[in-house]
Amino acid sequence: MANKPVAFYFEGFGGFVSVLGSMEQVPQKCVTRAAGKGATVIRRAIRSQAPVDTGALKRGIIREGERSRKKGKKVYKMMFDPTMNDVFQKPIKHPGAAGGSKKTDHAYPEVWH
Repeated sequence: MANKPVAFYFEGFGGFVSVLGSMEQVPQKCVTRAAGKGATVIRRAIRSQAPVDTGALKRGIIREGERSRKKGKKVYKMMFDPTMNDVFQKPIKHPGAAGGSKKTDHAYPEVWH
């Protein structure tokens, strides 16, 4: 069998392209809300698979919105709640022994911002 060229004709394809172009102009409020709803679905899935010894792991998973200069963009990241550092971290036995300048009792700072 020989390969025969196939031609397609799309009726109304120009209208479809214009609709896609207009979707780029969505207000930031709509983008933020849609991204938040997607992040909530992901967070629920993560929490449903977390072990339930004390329940701290389920309570400690939060979402945080990423700040961007680009309009029309919103990203949420899943992270451990920094206010629950005392639950998720073991205290460092010898602070500053590895050459760190700050003498702290945790591996990372409690406030990340």
